[in-house]
Amino acid sequence: MDCTSVYQSLTRQMVESEAGFQDLPASEDNLALREAVQNAARGIRATHPDIAENRRILVDQALRELTDEQLAELRDAEPVLEAISDEALGREFKEDVLYLTEEMRREPPRTLEAGERNPVLAGYDEKVRIFNGAAGIAILLQKYTAILDKVSELSGLTRSEIIATVFGLVGLGTALLR
Repeated sequence: MDCTSVYQSLTRQMVESEAGFQDLPASEDNLALREAVQNAARGIRATHPDIAENRRILVDQALRELTDEQLAELRDAEPVLEAISDEALGREFKEDVLYLTEEMRREPPRTLEAGERNPVLAGYDEKVRIFNGAAGIAILLQKYTAILDKVSELSGLTRSEIIATVFGLVGLGTALLR
């Protein structure tokens, strides 16, 4: 949990606030530190299945408790994520948003059956793909405004629509995965 908390804190500090401030620059050193902490957390989850299962249960419960406004934010982000991604990644984002906003809400929480592989350990995790992807996009958009201009041109979305959507997802993901 400590590694996850540090990762989230670093991500939050590298993202520019609404007031236009950034606590930490998205420098190569800071990005490398954030990645090292994320890999440490993954390593712990990969070698300790009980820890991974507990984390999955806590995050799934937090997702089930999303407010209507947060669910709407996720749904509204889907076409933006799809528009700024390549075809395969856009399809994954669409499936992940559908799962998080509808399908998982119909299913009661469950424990793994004997012999069943934990999807978190297998690398299939909708939450991680969406929120980690949004955080990475946010950092790139801050660092390289030319990318933002190109994405805006290709998608037909305004710069502010793209920024608001991506940073909104980063905030939601940070709040959820604390």
